[in-house]
Amino acid sequence: MSKRSKKDNLFFGLKLSEEQKELQEAIMGDAYDILFVNSKAGTGKTVLSVACAKLLVSSGKYINMDYIFTPCQEDALGFTAGSVLEKEAKYLTPLYDALLTINENVNTCFYSDIINNKNGTAWINAYSHAYMRGFSKMDKTVVIIDEAQNFTVPELKKVLTRFGDNCKIIVLGHSGQIDLKKKSQSGFVKYINHFKGQERCKICNLTYNFRGWVANHADELIE
Repeated sequence: MSKRSKKDNLFFGLKLSEEQKELQEAIMGDAYDILFVNSKAGTGKTVLSVACAKLLVSSGKYINMDYIFTPCQEDALGFTAGSVLEKEAKYLTPLYDALLTINENVNTCFYSDIINNKNGTAWINAYSHAYMRGFSKMDKTVVIIDEAQNFTVPELKKVLTRFGDNCKIIVLGHSGQIDLKKKSQSGFVKYINHFKGQERCKICNLTYNFRGWVANHADELIE
């Protein structure tokens, strides 16, 4: 994924590969309710998903975007000092980077800021699955579940069972980069296999790492 010249600007200034175009079309279209993207880091999956979500929300088709992550490398968010917002902020770097790439103002798009709510600029909820227990059904939302390889089966189930059929759910991860203490606990591939073959489910793969040859070569090492 690389920048286009201004006169060639077709998608937030980004030149999409054929694989990325296929994912873009799948997210923006009406054929699929849930998409799984099992792709290594640097393939642009988060940027592309956030960009598509921005367009879908701006068009009025969906009310907002929910960005959901897991604090898998801590026993619980409660062990981190600070407010909920402060605890979660360090996990939002991929989202911030994606927003900056598509020229979004990260200071005005989050519902967590009261002023953003008052001014009507907010369009993103960002939170850990740890706070989802007890959530009722969510409607007309673009859902991005990022780093999904680090969700256990119960954690992914908790998230996926909260959203109605009028939502667009995008599950992003890489089965080769599981950070859980026991990799077998990951629910990512298990849920891909569970949904495979469902008519309104799309499974996509992005294969090219745009970060460079070092990142590509490092990712090829099998543990």
